[in-house]
Amino acid sequence: MKKTKWQAVFIVCQFICMFIVPVLCLWLEYGSNAFVSVKYKISITGMIFVLLFFALSKRFWLNDTLKKLQAKIANIETDALSMTDQQAITTAKKVYKRYRCIDLLFKLLMPLVLLIGLTIIIKALEEQALKMYGVFLWSTMSFAVGIGFKALEIHCTKFVHEVKDK
Repeated sequence: MKKTKWQAVFIVCQFICMFIVPVLCLWLEYGSNAFVSVKYKISITGMIFVLLFFALSKRFWLNDTLKKLQAKIANIETDALSMTDQQAITTAKKVYKRYRCIDLLFKLLMPLVLLIGLTIIIKALEEQALKMYGVFLWSTMSFAVGIGFKALEIHCTKFVHEVKDK
């Protein structure tokens, strides 16, 4: 393939639209006010750390406890099949209900904590999301223009031994 002068112009325009303009938008929006940016990152990082802590504690501590609790529930259900004494049935029923309530509480507690944490993070990100929306909007439009320049570059491609049209 032979490069033409128009192809070179379109490559430069494509580079500007697909790289320079998005980086410039990010720098203009977030690079000028470093204090707000650092403050924002620390608070969100702290919230994400708390959510990560809860998720990891569920994984390492709570899952084992829940497996043991579910095994106890299964044993009570199995033993209930052969129980005939009314006192034993009443006691087993109380223990079964208590274990099932604890199981339900722990199974629903983690998603609830995660949803509350995500709600807090989203509220903290609300103002920043509006700024980010503008940055992404301008970057997307610039990228779309860059794609147009890429199409024009492809259209201007010439073969090495191509004869010029008169």
